[in-house]
Amino acid sequence: MDSLPLEFVSSARSSDAHPIPCTDHPDVQCALFATHGTHGVLDLGASKTVIGSNHVADLLNGLDPAIKEKVTKTSCDITFKFGNEGVLHSSYAIVLPIGRLKLKVAIVKGGTPFLLSNSLMRALRARIDCENRCLISPLLDCEVPLKLTSRGLFLIDVNSLAVAARLKDLQERDSGELKDISHLTLTDLQDQKVQFGQKHLGRPFHQVWEEDQEWISFIASKYAESTKMSHRLIVRYITLRVEQHERSQTPIRVAPPAESQAASSQLPMSLRPVPKIKAKPKAASQIPHSEIVHLPDMEAEEEEWNLGTYQSGYTEPTPMNADMMAMQTRMLHLENALTQVIQHMEHQAGIHQPVPEDQEGA
Repeated sequence: MDSLPLEFVSSARSSDAHPIPCTDHPDVQCALFATHGTHGVLDLGASKTVIGSNHVADLLNGLDPAIKEKVTKTSCDITFKFGNEGVLHSSYAIVLPIGRLKLKVAIVKGGTPFLLSNSLMRALRARIDCENRCLISPLLDCEVPLKLTSRGLFLIDVNSLAVAARLKDLQERDSGELKDISHLTLTDLQDQKVQFGQKHLGRPFHQVWEEDQEWISFIASKYAESTKMSHRLIVRYITLRVEQHERSQTPIRVAPPAESQAASSQLPMSLRPVPKIKAKPKAASQIPHSEIVHLPDMEAEEEEWNLGTYQSGYTEPTPMNADMMAMQTRMLHLENALTQVIQHMEHQAGIHQPVPEDQEGA
C-alpha cells in the first residue's frame, strides 16, 4: 500500500483541522474536516461511505442500543483515492442498519473523517432542503436535521437516520394488518373530519354528505378498496348512510352546489333569471374516460371527480355570480325604461302634429 504524507495523517487526527499544502504536491491543498460521534459529512462526490479507524469507537458508542446491537462486520477490498493524491485501502467494513437498508461503512487506517456517500442518499430517495436544513425521505419517519459547519459543510447524524428509518419500518409492519372498523356506527362517524385532499379538508362527514353528493360518489368508487384509514373511515360512513336510506326507502337528496345557492339567494325572486329551454343536440358525443389526461397542476386525489363522460353534445352552463346577474338585471331595466321614453315621445309627437289644410274643411 502506498504511504500517505505525514502531514495528512497528523492533521487528520487533529480536532481542529485546517487545509494545509501537501509536501509532495505543493499546488494541491487537502481539505480536512472535523467530525464527531455519529455525525458524518454529507459528501455527494463520494460513491462509498468511509471512516477512519480513529473515529470508529466514537461512532459505535453514539448509536442507539437497539441500532448498535445489529451492527455487523464484513470484509471488503476498496481503495480510496483522495483529492490530495493520497491513497488509502480498506480491507473491512462495518454494516449499520438504516431501516431495511444496510449501510456499509468502509474503514481505513488513520483519522479520515466520516464521509457519507451519494449512494446512501440515493438509496434513501432523499431530498435535501438547504433552506430549512433538513433531509426528507419517504423511508424515514420524520425529517432529519442537517447541521451546517463553519466551513459550509452539512453534517448528518447517522443515529437519527437509523432511528427514523427503524420507526418507519415498524409503522409499515403494523399497518400490514388492517384495523377492524366494522363496529363504528353513523353516530361514531358523522362528526369525523375529512383528512385528505383540499376541497373538503377538515369538514365533518355529515356536512359533506348533505352538500356534495357528487364528491361522495367519487370517493365511494375510487377509495372502496383503499387501505388508508382516512379513506376507510369515510367509505364506512358512506356505506352506512346508503344502507340507512335503503332501509327507510327514502331518496338521497342531492343539493345544488353551495356557490350557486349563495349567488341566487342574494337576489330578489323577481330578479332571478329564468333558465332558457335548451335546444336538442344534433348528435350525442361521448369522451372516453381513458383519454382524460391530468395536467401537472391537477391533484388527482380530489380533482379527478370533476372529469367524466358526457352523454350529450352540450354541458351545463356555468352559473353566473351575483354581480353579473345584478348587472344583467339592471341592463334589462334600463332597456325597458328607454323603450317607454321613446314610446312616450312618439305619442307626444302624434298629439301635437298639425292637421293638413285639405282636411280643415272636412
